[in-house]
Amino acid sequence: AAVLKLLAARPDTQVAVASRSAKPEWSKALLAKVPDLAAAAVHIYPGDKRTHLRRIAKGLGCAFSRMVLFDDARDGKHGNCVAAAALGVLAVHCPQGLNEERWRAGLAAFEKGVRGKVIDAPGG
Repeated sequence: AAVLKLLAARPDTQVAVASRSAKPEWSKALLAKVPDLAAAAVHIYPGDKRTHLRRIAKGLGCAFSRMVLFDDARDGKHGNCVAAAALGVLAVHCPQGLNEERWRAGLAAFEKGVRGKVIDAPGG
């Protein structure tokens, strides 16, 4: 809820939801229960994060260098952060989920011009 309040203070920011899910309808139903989330794009389906991000970029007319991904999967077989960073997206690793600290870390890095990198969680 704290992140949604911080997001509401940034009306110029578009939100896109990208989730690799074997149960997309269930995931979308869950997402619908999040109050006050106005997503400009929702991509929930099996596949990889690069596909999600490419479709979001095309659909919203947004360059990868203007995107920030918050994700709990850093690298490895199902890693999303490293794959996103390879596209030029700023990726923020959130192993415990998105919270205010990870949100602020991502925005601070973005405002400093960091792109195509993974911002690791403390201790990660």
